Amino acid sequence: MKRLYIILITSILGFAAVTAQNTRHHYSCDFENEVDRARWKLTPTVDKSIDEQIKNRWYLGAPGNNGIGGKYGLFISDDGGVSAHYQAKNCFVIAYDTLTLDPLTSGDYQLAFEYRAVGNVYSNFDGLYVFWVPVVDPDSGDTIRIYSNSTSSGTLPSELKDYVVTLQPTADIKYAPSTMTWKQFTATLKNKRVDSTPHYLIFAWTNGSMMEQQPPACVDNIEISDKRPCDPPTHLTVTANGGQCVMTWSGSSDKYEVSAYSYETDRWYGPVDVTGHTYSFAGLPSSETDFIVRSKCEDDLYSLKVIQNMLVYNPDELCVDYLNLDNAKCYTGTGFTNTTTFNSYVLEKADYGPTNPESRHTVHFDKTETEPRSGGLLKTIPDGELASVRLGNWLNGNQTERIEYSFNCLSMPRCWRLRAIRIRRTRVSCWILW
Repeated sequence: MKRLYIILITSILGFAAVTAQNTRHHYSCDFENEVDRARWKLTPTVDKSIDEQIKNRWYLGAPGNNGIGGKYGLFISDDGGVSAHYQAKNCFVIAYDTLTLDPLTSGDYQLAFEYRAVGNVYSNFDGLYVFWVPVVDPDSGDTIRIYSNSTSSGTLPSELKDYVVTLQPTADIKYAPSTMTWKQFTATLKNKRVDSTPHYLIFAWTNGSMMEQQPPACVDNIEISDKRPCDPPTHLTVTANGGQCVMTWSGSSDKYEVSAYSYETDRWYGPVDVTGHTYSFAGLPSSETDFIVRSKCEDDLYSLKVIQNMLVYNPDELCVDYLNLDNAKCYTGTGFTNTTTFNSYVLEKADYGPTNPESRHTVHFDKTETEPRSGGLLKTIPDGELASVRLGNWLNGNQTERIEYSFNCLSMPRCWRLRAIRIRRTRVSCWILW
């Protein structure tokens, strides 16, 4: 029997993937080359006493990799590089390469990199930062020394403030947006900041001593370029059709490369060359999955990638398809008068993704995620489960929520021991599992 897959879309992202030799107008690094890895300085400190205080450090290895067949990437670890994990111990730690770019005749450089990082979403400071720093101060002529430290007071080190690359310019936020899954980020490196002299390209991770929210920073496939070899695809969608996941997209290229990655099995499917604008994957396991497509350009180069991160699952394997909130009735409320009577319910779904504190009905499917209000001690998905539904946001304001599921008990004899659940959230988030 063919498996019917239901797919929950969480995001549409773009991934940089152009590979070329570094020139004075181009830089790329995927960390797979030993020479490239040797150039990077990881968690440098001013002296041994500071070094001993730092618990979270940069490493190069598999936990930071985000490439088909790759083995290396940049990541933060508190266990000697075994896993991408951090402790709530104050730190500001850096990793950097040194490179030289020449000014462009017109326009600006584009910096692209793939990453995932969360950190305390309430701190408005914890996260991944990027800096472009001259090796020699143009005003004083002194060599600029950059070090990691074991403090994190909510402000950037004074010597770096003028050199930060703002990663969320519309909101005037310096760090990259929080994401539990791999995304690509592109930022503008202003041409006026490029002067044919050596610069440090710095990736920095900072966190405070409150409320761990995993994962810490992981970085791969870094590129600085003056132009793209060709346009990336657009309007990527993935739908269920019988036992297949069907990808469709738009674009002007003659050929595309598609692939998929299953987080459950740590396995890549593809890559496959496609001449049209659709491709189907069959037999994918129930898992959080990335679906990826990129244009093939001239001279064996590629465009930015486009990716959708989704949960793929078979509803026939569940007693109740509690993960499909589109088929459930989701309500929001404005308060309550006593413990049994709720006021002002409105039929609406408030789902902004599992990492957004304002989501009131949302699906969590990152099995490494922990509940931040428990200090990272509780998982949002118990061991052996596929996913969970969060009912309630992480904000104050006397808000209430409700989810109603309808199902036919007679059509599910193997699930006769169903747990009847009617949950109304008041002051804490609730989690639903079957």
